Amino acid sequence: MGVIDRLREDFYQRICVEHVLIISALDVDALCTCKILQALFKADDVPYTTVPVQGKTDLQKAFNAHSEQVKAVVLINCGGTLDVQELLQPEQGVRIYVVDSHRPVDLDNVYNKEQVNILLRDGDVLEVPPFDDIYASDMESEEEGVEDEYFSDEDSAPSNKRRKGDEIG
Repeated sequence: MGVIDRLREDFYQRICVEHVLIISALDVDALCTCKILQALFKADDVPYTTVPVQGKTDLQKAFNAHSEQVKAVVLINCGGTLDVQELLQPEQGVRIYVVDSHRPVDLDNVYNKEQVNILLRDGDVLEVPPFDDIYASDMESEEEGVEDEYFSDEDSAPSNKRRKGDEIG
């Protein structure tokens, strides 16, 4: 899994060797966490850039504005409930570390071992079902050729079914 519980070995020592982008939400917990991380980076002479964000659009803009100069990104109290890989579309080799107290954590972040890592406090445990239990049913239904709501195999004409979002209001 992309979950890190050994913070010093698996997180801090890995990012101390490169320029780090810190993207922080504007809540009190995030700002305090950001100040602590900045103090650690200053003490260890780690180059970093800090960008405060408020919402998904700000998160995308902040990442896109700084993505070319960094290989490590720390998201503080933002991004945990979103599919970070899909939202930010980082280049190969960019590692994203998510420190977010919001729940539920997006499962794509948990199972993305290559670029997204979730940082947990000592003793915290994410109770997540195995990958195959979640995604196996999706893959099976794609292979079986699930019938589209709007088209049936019989006549290939649009059906009269309406989806919830299709109502005219």
